[in-house]
Amino acid sequence: MDRFRVFSLEKLIQKNESPEKKLLILKVLLEKCAILSKGFKKHGKYLESDGFLAKAEKFQALLHSLE
Repeated sequence: MDRFRVFSLEKLIQKNESPEKKLLILKVLLEKCAILSKGFKKHGKYLESDGFLAKAEKFQALLHSLE
């Protein structure tokens, strides 16, 4: 369920939202990606876990560029 939420929040980031909204969305995305990565790793799905860790790193960089 949360991975689909991540996908929809990613779409919101690409829209022309205000910087304040983007900051909030990025913070939620970082939290969700961490949760998903941990869950995938727990269930032995390391490829998916690494994918969400990579997304989290991308969102972290974007967050720093907006702050």
